[in-house]
Amino acid sequence: MLNIKTIQTELNKILDDRLEEVYDLVSSFRRKVKSEKNKQSNNIRFAGIFNDLSKTDYEEFLLITKKSRELSFDRNIQI
Repeated sequence: MLNIKTIQTELNKILDDRLEEVYDLVSSFRRKVKSEKNKQSNNIRFAGIFNDLSKTDYEEFLLITKKSRELSFDRNIQI
């Protein structure tokens, strides 16, 4: 089973002239995780944003959004 001790043992075998490459690789994993967490928290900020709308207003919003999307992607429309 892989654990941190196994990884540390391997890291100790790396020559000094390659340590910067290893550091960049390892820190890139941490940056990716942090970036993914930021994206997730940005998305969660909008959760429940429509809760204050009445059912009628929400349905009207959906209808307008659907029509807008259809018009945006309608290749037959003449300008």
